[in-house]
Amino acid sequence: MKKRTVISNLPIKLPFQSTILYSFLLYYFKVDSLYWGVFITLYSILWIVAIIVKWNEEKIDLDDDKKITAAKSKFAERLAQIVRERGAK
Repeated sequence: MKKRTVISNLPIKLPFQSTILYSFLLYYFKVDSLYWGVFITLYSILWIVAIIVKWNEEKIDLDDDKKITAAKSKFAERLAQIVRERGAK
């Protein structure tokens, strides 16, 4: 799987809130166990995909004074250029 380049100072985007909200709503309205099974199956798949995507991230720290080696993506090259310009000022 391809590594994604992300900024390390941004918060983690995992589906915590939606999992809690939908499980509370299912419990509150006392839905059948069939709907619980569908919900658990779909959200298990969502969590697995979210963890795999998070695992394959390559983090870049913008506050670090070290030289940033740009990956082969345009996003990483642009970030490195912005950091170099900011350091020159």
